[in-house]
Amino acid sequence: MTPFAIGGYDLTTLHVRALVISDNSYLSDAVASILKDTHMRRFGVVSSTPLDHLYNFTGQIYNYTGLVGGETSPSGSLIQDVNESSVFTDKFSDQLAQKNTVSFIDFDISHVRSH
Repeated sequence: MTPFAIGGYDLTTLHVRALVISDNSYLSDAVASILKDTHMRRFGVVSSTPLDHLYNFTGQIYNYTGLVGGETSPSGSLIQDVNESSVFTDKFSDQLAQKNTVSFIDFDISHVRSH
């Protein structure tokens, strides 16, 4: 969390890594390309879900329609940067890569919030 503006706004930055495992390099490249195309896209954040603190379903009737503003909402989170890498250094990765194509997709996501 870094100071962003005067008046109680903070810019929160998240670094998220997705692991893409595929048995086909063509499919792996396709998924990586689709995910890299999300650069500079906004998405809504759902702050309330029908799950408890241990992520168990509570049985509460819940409807996600209308909760998220979508790409045009200025209050959503922004995917600022997307990077792909396919580096393997340990034995587990080498064994996994024998039959599969493995890629890491790194996302830098920012969200402006007030307190």
